[in-house]
Amino acid sequence: MKKSALFCALALLVFVVMPAYAEVQNVKVSGDLNTYIGYRKEFDFSDAGADDDDQDWFNTTTRVRVDADLTDNVSTTVRLLNERDWDDEAEGITSSGDTGVVIDLASISLKEFLYSPLTLTLGRQELRYGNALVVGDVDNNSQSAETGLVAREFSVRKAFDAVRSVLDFDPITIDSFYAKLDETGTVSRDIDLWGVDVDYAVGSYNANVAAYVVGYQDLGVAETASSIAQIQPQRGGSFRGETLYTFGIRGNVEPTESLTVGGELAFETGDFTPNRDQSANAFQFNGQYTFNTTFKPAVKLQYAFFSGEEVGNAGDQESWIPLAEDQTWGIIADRMNLSTVSGGTPQNSNTNMHIVNLGASFVPLEDLTVTADWYYFQLVEENDTSAAAGVGATDNTGVYTDDEEYGNEFDFTATYDYTEDVALNSAIAVFSPGDAWEPDARDTAIQVTGGVSVAF
Repeated sequence: MKKSALFCALALLVFVVMPAYAEVQNVKVSGDLNTYIGYRKEFDFSDAGADDDDQDWFNTTTRVRVDADLTDNVSTTVRLLNERDWDDEAEGITSSGDTGVVIDLASISLKEFLYSPLTLTLGRQELRYGNALVVGDVDNNSQSAETGLVAREFSVRKAFDAVRSVLDFDPITIDSFYAKLDETGTVSRDIDLWGVDVDYAVGSYNANVAAYVVGYQDLGVAETASSIAQIQPQRGGSFRGETLYTFGIRGNVEPTESLTVGGELAFETGDFTPNRDQSANAFQFNGQYTFNTTFKPAVKLQYAFFSGEEVGNAGDQESWIPLAEDQTWGIIADRMNLSTVSGGTPQNSNTNMHIVNLGASFVPLEDLTVTADWYYFQLVEENDTSAAAGVGATDNTGVYTDDEEYGNEFDFTATYDYTEDVALNSAIAVFSPGDAWEPDARDTAIQVTGGVSVAF
């Protein structure tokens, strides 16, 4: 009798528990761990003042991700993040700069939602379009919501709090999003970002073309340190109320198996301030050729143009505003907020600039990849007598001449795949200021990093 009762109890338990487990079809746990050491010097480009412009630091970034498929059409993603410089324990649990953990991703995806081609994703998620000229990083590639890091440009925090819908009418995809950058609790004072991207897969030569519009609205509240949104359009720190619209087209094609070519053109319009319109543009071209020989050598050419504003201009604001870009044009230049001045007003990175990049890579050993890049920077509009914005205590605070040659940068990287999941990497970057800088602000800046990353 006791055995029968025990059997019935176990059968009832299995009957009750099994449906709960059946609600989750699949669970995947993954993540990565990256630890590196860095050293940089002369990031103020000058020997003037105290000799305290060199830095060294250790940093560890940890991410753990859980993906769960609840049904064939319903899935969730959660990723936890900690990024901190070593022995940084004093910033409080509200910041990931110590041993605290932040929610990096937290989203729900609904496939075939109400309509079979529609996929809806709600929550914190990454948004990236094309080469991320306009949208890719919520706080720009050279900045981070975690202000306690020595090298904020290495932050991996990219995600937006957003609603995203994707309509897949193969070969046409219509991708729309609405992101909340700063929630104040008052509709008329929030900061929002939205966009529509229409992509067409041509069907031959791996070619595709796309057209898009991105809207940005800042209705008048100053950003706070606790806000995840760190986008700072160039209003000199005092103007609010921007309503900007970016219209763009892009495309890429592979004429041969070895050659890839792409380009993008974008225009910005709208209200820079209540009294000034925005009228700016950007253009990018990239090409890469890989030789089908030993060592797999490859060469690339890239060009970027970001419009700038003439000193003293009182008409339309003409400096390109990078919004949520996620591009790196030089390791040091990215940190330095290159072209930080245009028309005498503090600027963000990637504006008022011509950039030419020549690069090469090869694989001398089976698991070793080596790259070399040269970047040339030239101002679109000179910045005579204008002070640079700088992004930290050791960054540039010099003044400019009436010359437009901004500088040259040389970057060298090496990546060794120790195992399938473990990689060792190192990088050396050298930036030499050009004649656009005053003579006492032309010291060469250097940065050296090395680390190990593990993916699981």
